[in-house]
Amino acid sequence: MKSGQSVVGLENHTSFLHAVREGLLRATALPLMRGRRTQVWEATITDSTGRTVASGRVRLLSLAPDSSIAGETVAVKRYLSPK
Repeated sequence: MKSGQSVVGLENHTSFLHAVREGLLRATALPLMRGRRTQVWEATITDSTGRTVASGRVRLLSLAPDSSIAGETVAVKRYLSPK
């Protein structure tokens, strides 16, 4: 994604396979398709034993600053990292 763009979620499908109450979780995301304006990513969440506890797929729309969607101008929010 180019600097200054916003991302809008178009679709999200997540399956929660096992309950986790504590411990470390690891997320791995792989791009399935990265086009000029849309992207599809697949993610897997595993626990500390390597067991898959959730998996999902999301489709995103990348918007340039000041572009419009559904008649509204997209405002780009900038987040600063805490020091």
